[in-house]
Amino acid sequence: MWELVGARIRESNGSSCFSVWKSFSELRQYSQVEGRIHSFDIIDAREFSHIVSLKTSDVQIARALIWSYLAAPRSVLDFWASFDECGELIEDLTDISEDGKDWNFNFWLYSYMAQGDVAQSIIGASHTLRSKLYALEDSYMRLPDVERARYASVVQRALRVGRRTLQQCGIVFDLVANGLILRYGEECGLDAVA
Repeated sequence: MWELVGARIRESNGSSCFSVWKSFSELRQYSQVEGRIHSFDIIDAREFSHIVSLKTSDVQIARALIWSYLAAPRSVLDFWASFDECGELIEDLTDISEDGKDWNFNFWLYSYMAQGDVAQSIIGASHTLRSKLYALEDSYMRLPDVERARYASVVQRALRVGRRTLQQCGIVFDLVANGLILRYGEECGLDAVA
């Protein structure tokens, strides 16, 4: 599969774009994270910031390919990378009921599902989202004036939704307390490897 994707990139007009190949490399790194997830590896919450970047690398390949066709400054690509990372964390809280019943990586659940404390998951995800929201604001301020005006409503909405997500993280405690989250291995009657 990796050879096929690499060949498709080489055939594209973006084949000389560093950002495309960087995102492709990060997608390969995320596949290694997926391997860790499915072997019940304990992923430290301090890794969340890096993992959220890796987890959005498929979207970043597409964005970098599009960007390679445009005469847009690099700061625009950086802005959308930050936007996508915030979106991934926000979406994980939205998907929490569904993700709590399978082996999906969910930043708000992972530490708990891998036999840790639920508070570790919430603190790790909250800290990561907060830092990514700051990064989004920073990347927005680095945009040229024209792009800043164009994306003002986008960033304001993302920050508003991000703040609301941080206020709603208690839903994780509620779902765990009501037995609606299965730890890894429980859904098939196995004990997860600690």
